[in-house]
Amino acid sequence: MHISIDAIIALIGVASFGLLILPAALRWHLKEKATLTLSLYLALGLMWSIGVAATSLNLAATPEQQLFFEWLTTVSRGAMPLIFGALTLAFLGYTRELYWYWGFGVFIVALWITINLNLFNLATMASSYLPSATNIKSTISALGIIIWGTATVIALSALYFSFKKYPQSQYRNRFRYWLGGTLLLSAANIIILLQIPGTAAIGSSLNIAGALLITYIVLRSHPPELQVILSRIAQTLITAIILGIILFGAFNLAYLMRSWPVNPNNILFWLAGMALALGIILPWLARWIDKTLSKVLFGLTFDETNAIQTYSQRVSADWDQAKLSKQALDFILDEMETDQGAFFINQDDRPGHVTFQMIASTKMPNIETGYFAGSDLWIDHLRQQRAAVTQYDLDVLPAFKNLDKNAKNWLTSMPVELFFPVILRQRDLVGLLALGSRSNHRPYWPQDLNRLQILASQIAVDMDKAKLFGQLGEVNRKLGKLSGQFETFDQGKTDFLSIASHELRTPLTQIHGYASMLLETTEAELQDPAYMALVFKGIAKGSTRLKEVVDLIFDVSKADIGELDIARGPVNLAEIVNEATANQKDALEKRSHQLVISGLDQLPLIEGDMPRLLQAVTHLLNNAIKYTPDGGIITITGRKIIEGGSITKVELIVTDTGIGIDPKDQKRIFEKFYRVGDVGHHSTDSVKFKGAGPGLGLPLVAGIARAHGGQVWVESPEYNEEACPGSQFHLILSVQIPAEEPEPISTAPSSMAETRHWGREEQRLIHEKIAQQKREQKKSSK
Repeated sequence: MHISIDAIIALIGVASFGLLILPAALRWHLKEKATLTLSLYLALGLMWSIGVAATSLNLAATPEQQLFFEWLTTVSRGAMPLIFGALTLAFLGYTRELYWYWGFGVFIVALWITINLNLFNLATMASSYLPSATNIKSTISALGIIIWGTATVIALSALYFSFKKYPQSQYRNRFRYWLGGTLLLSAANIIILLQIPGTAAIGSSLNIAGALLITYIVLRSHPPELQVILSRIAQTLITAIILGIILFGAFNLAYLMRSWPVNPNNILFWLAGMALALGIILPWLARWIDKTLSKVLFGLTFDETNAIQTYSQRVSADWDQAKLSKQALDFILDEMETDQGAFFINQDDRPGHVTFQMIASTKMPNIETGYFAGSDLWIDHLRQQRAAVTQYDLDVLPAFKNLDKNAKNWLTSMPVELFFPVILRQRDLVGLLALGSRSNHRPYWPQDLNRLQILASQIAVDMDKAKLFGQLGEVNRKLGKLSGQFETFDQGKTDFLSIASHELRTPLTQIHGYASMLLETTEAELQDPAYMALVFKGIAKGSTRLKEVVDLIFDVSKADIGELDIARGPVNLAEIVNEATANQKDALEKRSHQLVISGLDQLPLIEGDMPRLLQAVTHLLNNAIKYTPDGGIITITGRKIIEGGSITKVELIVTDTGIGIDPKDQKRIFEKFYRVGDVGHHSTDSVKFKGAGPGLGLPLVAGIARAHGGQVWVESPEYNEEACPGSQFHLILSVQIPAEEPEPISTAPSSMAETRHWGREEQRLIHEKIAQQKREQKKSSK
């Protein structure tokens, strides 16, 4: 039996479309729109091939079967162009447009099939308006061409906009393949639709070839670079032409030597020499031609040693990471022949965390710092593969389909083509290179990526050195700072010992002097009450001052380790301020200071230790008196701090018009052993201008504030004895002292505990005495 060429092509189509459906079906679980639409297109191609094969081989045994095969061919032939348009939209990612296209396509195909098969007698009704039946066939053919034209225009338009949308070379390479498949299928469809005699086999062959090509592109994420294929073909042809010319010349020379008057043996000798020379020259010449053409066509000239040497010459050994990153990035951009890129450094040393911060860039927008988990798909890929990840990979590869949304948004926000890891040793991710598209949208060849890997390894080493150098510098700075603090601390201890010895010596000298006078007292002096009162008063005054100094040292020591004893009880801050003011009344009058008190009556009762708080306010007030020139103004104000609708804290503000405090000393004045100014300014006089005491008053205030769940700080613009900018001390106290854990049993020596107990009792007696003196003064004034 004779089988026509049309039947053979149709049978090849049946086998081809049937086989192509299998790999497409294996990817249905991915639920990719392009794969599902491709499967539909291939199924229609299989139906069309079966219909053509059955018609060509006359397999229909009955008119009904013949009608069925005609119907099968007609439906598939009309639907395939439109389905290809939908496939193109799905392949290019135009999801929204795809839904509109489906609605339009279903309507057009239904209309074409209805007219073609005379369903609902639509073709018969149309024939009454047409001159002849031939016109009906022409209309059907014209409608089929319109369907093909519409689908082709939509496909080509979508490709055009995709070329503009995606400048990256990998996208464009895939689009070029799709353009080839589109042209093949368009040519096949127009040939099939026109039904020109003798062209059916050509149309079928083009249809099969186009289907093979688009199936390959849909299922293959990284097709070979067309530029590489075409360039290699050109390279092979040029090499063959050059070598052919040389061989042709050699053969011609050998042919001409036959006519020369030369001994035949000598001719053989010359031919053997020529063959030997060609055997030596041609391999070298072929390599030279290949190298030269590779340089011209691909720009591929890479020498690893030369690349590292050039990098070392251009990128200076700058230990500043920002400068080094910028120099390295500029070098990479020049080597890769692109003018856009960025370098991100991993700022997170925690295991399982990656923080990419842009440290250098060229022609890039401001990219926010990216925070990622070490287990993210693309991070793991960078570490494991140590290879580039392109925007195309993130969009196309199934491996990145479940990529974290935040990571994908961060990556796709950059107008670059690929990301390359900068890895030190095995898995230490130092940074990330982001490179834009190359000039003329040329792809990154494998040789380029190899070169990039070598340079990235060198960058990783340099960045690690810079990081270690920076860490060493930071350690040196901290050591220098600690050294300065130790020096200040040591000087503070020296000053404290000097001041403390003076503070202790002064009352001891007084006690010793009056005690000596007492030992040398005569009988007559013993009988003199005034003399004896003077001696005992001097001893009492010296011992009182000695006790105050010792108590202050103990208090500061306990406050420093958080073991300051605090009694809890209701406290009226207005009373405390009034009592502290009464204690400092003589000092205020002696220095001619004006005291202003406001806002205390509105303050609520707080939970606290009244003697301790009196200590704190007294020290703050005394500090303001001493560091304010004569005739200054000291203000004490109070305010409530409301949190969550209730008063949780209160604040006392002591403001003076004094000489101020340098900002660099404003934190350290609350530290133990720290004093501002020269130790020579020390004075035992509690009211002398700039008469510094032992330097323990403000540290004790800070300890008392902490024990009451509060804090203390100072605000002052500067230290200036002429302008006197003043200072403002803020003391914040909690209305209710935070609950504390049970304190361990004290291991302090019994003498210390007794001294502290005696000190509290003594303070209580002093306060009672002061209150009694106030009452007596009021009575006498009346």
